[in-house]
Amino acid sequence: MKKIEIFVGSDSAFEKIIPQNARNLTELATQLDDDNKKMEMNVIIPGQPKPKTQKKRKPIVRNLVIHADEYCSVQEHVIINFINFISRVSVTNMYIQNPPENIREQLYRVFDKSIIHEEHQHYLEVSKICCGHLTANMGKENFRIGQEKAKVNYCRRYIL
Repeated sequence: MKKIEIFVGSDSAFEKIIPQNARNLTELATQLDDDNKKMEMNVIIPGQPKPKTQKKRKPIVRNLVIHADEYCSVQEHVIINFINFISRVSVTNMYIQNPPENIREQLYRVFDKSIIHEEHQHYLEVSKICCGHLTANMGKENFRIGQEKAKVNYCRRYIL
């Protein structure tokens, strides 16, 4: 593994940093599960040479991209034993969006910290002006979102 990029942010911002030619987690998990289901059977016949067994080679993945919505599409063991899962593949670069804390901890525990880079998307902050605009316009007929009490509590929390 040469590079692990952990990205915390939206899909649109994540799409800007990932390479075009990449494999995703769901596709990789499906391939590995299919490979595990294959069974090789050798029959030894007296007087015949023993059949050669082929050693399984790790699939090579240059760029592995894991979107935030993929965590729910793989089986739980992939998340819990993420490092074990990844060790079955030769990955060069990994790009992970909004990983669960479990995966983040495993990555920092196993891999050299010099190859792990974290990037957080910058979000605009809620300002007093924005809250004032929200409070003033929220009660209008065409701008009704939620309850009056919720609006006041939300704005109070960010203004004070």
